[in-house]
Amino acid sequence: MKKVKHILFYFILSVFFTASLLFPVSADDTFPTDPDEELSLEPVEEEFLMKSSASPSVIYNTHVQSYGWMAETADGQIAGTTGKAKRLEAMTIRIDGNADLGISYQTHVQTYGWTDWVDNGAVSGTEGESKRLEAIRICLTGNDKDNYDIYYCVHVQSYGWMDWVSNGAAAGTQGESKRLEGICIMLVKKGDPIPWYPGSAETESGRPSVAYRVHVQSYGWMNTVENGATAGTQGESKRLEAFTAELKNSPYSGSIQYRTHIQNIGWETDWCNTSEKSGTVGQSKRLEAIQIRLSGEIAEHYDIYYRTHVQKIGWLGWAKNGESAGSEGFSYRMEAIQICLTPKEGAAPGSSENAFVSFIPSQLPVIDALSDDNSITCFGGYTLSDPLRERLESAIASAREKEKSLGFILVDIRTGQGIAYNPDERYYGASTIKAPYIASVVFSDPSSVDKNGPLMQSALKQSSNYAYTVLRQTYGPGPMQIWAGRAGISDADLQYSLFPWCSARDLAKLWLVNYAWFESGGIAGTVASWMEDPNLSAIRPVLGNKYTIRSKAGWKASFEHCFNDAGIIYAENGPYILAIMTDYDGGGESRLSQLVEVLDDCHQIM
Repeated sequence: MKKVKHILFYFILSVFFTASLLFPVSADDTFPTDPDEELSLEPVEEEFLMKSSASPSVIYNTHVQSYGWMAETADGQIAGTTGKAKRLEAMTIRIDGNADLGISYQTHVQTYGWTDWVDNGAVSGTEGESKRLEAIRICLTGNDKDNYDIYYCVHVQSYGWMDWVSNGAAAGTQGESKRLEGICIMLVKKGDPIPWYPGSAETESGRPSVAYRVHVQSYGWMNTVENGATAGTQGESKRLEAFTAELKNSPYSGSIQYRTHIQNIGWETDWCNTSEKSGTVGQSKRLEAIQIRLSGEIAEHYDIYYRTHVQKIGWLGWAKNGESAGSEGFSYRMEAIQICLTPKEGAAPGSSENAFVSFIPSQLPVIDALSDDNSITCFGGYTLSDPLRERLESAIASAREKEKSLGFILVDIRTGQGIAYNPDERYYGASTIKAPYIASVVFSDPSSVDKNGPLMQSALKQSSNYAYTVLRQTYGPGPMQIWAGRAGISDADLQYSLFPWCSARDLAKLWLVNYAWFESGGIAGTVASWMEDPNLSAIRPVLGNKYTIRSKAGWKASFEHCFNDAGIIYAENGPYILAIMTDYDGGGESRLSQLVEVLDDCHQIM
């Protein structure tokens, strides 16, 4: 009997062995290892679920100017550089952790345009050719591509971080000659929140946000917006009149504070706290500028960035953490605002250049305080060394041969330091007044460029008295009154006369106002460029090969003898104003060459 049992046991084993060959066990089947154990699929199902829920990663690498290939980066972290002005030249991108998911990408390369699509770790771009990447497109491939989105954002020369795009959209620029400098790429499961800021694997739902709303002319209080969205209007010429903001979802203690610069009132004395109204309602007063800051613990973890859309200028650069954004002294209205939070010391949302433009030159009080002294006077804390003083005295003596007279002021725009000599003697201004007058006209009426731009350029570049006279007859003394008022000059002759008498002090102050307006950009920059190639100058022949010069000379050889020159010298150590007035016969500009050279040497140590 025992032998029969053994034969039966081996027979059953052989049947199972044959069955296993004919009918293989599928991935979903299993057998218990113990004859008494119940058949169960549960352990295998758990293992299968664990494998399918593992998140794949996107891994990318950049070839950077000067550095070559950098270390690989993954899942939303920054690849490349920011703040170093280094171009991306090539990239590789691959997916890790999911065999059914692939990636394709193409780059827009300097001079070549869009390159062919490449896949899964192949190089896109160039090496050894010094060609910048300017844009990129990325899309997913493979059986799992419909289960994910690929998001990416780029850091672009002069623009900073741009918005996230996804699934084959172009990120970057074309036709602007702007280099890509950094990139973040993130794989996001369908339905999950999109990435919030560059360089972070976290999403908006887990981060604090800033919510804000504005009171707009005609419309009243607008809807609340958040995190970089635009509050206000564009292209409707509507002023912002009031503002309020609050933080949401913050894991840190602390709050948001803000104050605004209001028409006819100026900066509010006190800061407003969360949800308080800044500005006015029902008084028809425009907001002109704003300051916003964080307080408490959150200020240790986040920066707050904001930028404004301003009348006649458009979007200005990004300010942060209590800095001024908008304009002052122009009587320009704020029309819209954007605000966002970024991790402490993280990249700015975009360019921070020209976040605030002021039409109230800070150097005016320093120049006003100058004594009327017919000797070399240093001001603003500047000290003249003995060798430079000797050279300057020699240059003045040489320029004053034949008993001629002169006066000058040099003032550094950044520091307010400077040098003056005989600043208040009045001379016939001649054509040097054309530069501030034309600037004042365009400021008052920007459409004047379209109507009379050629006349303006003729008056500035060829010093045409005919063109200048037509402009004065067309626009009258009103614009010059505004300019003189900004400069703190009440002299009626300077405001109303076609060719007024004035001093070096007057001329320097008018050019400070010119500079303040030029820095506002837009049409102001166009007018400024017209002053870079005058037909006659005492300043340009000496310094024009070293720096950008914006100036306008004036001269006359009979009756009211004069030769004057004034303008902005954009020196390597910062811009400065130089105004020189003389009673030389017209055409005596070469006699001032030594003086201009020595004054520039003096400025180099300010």
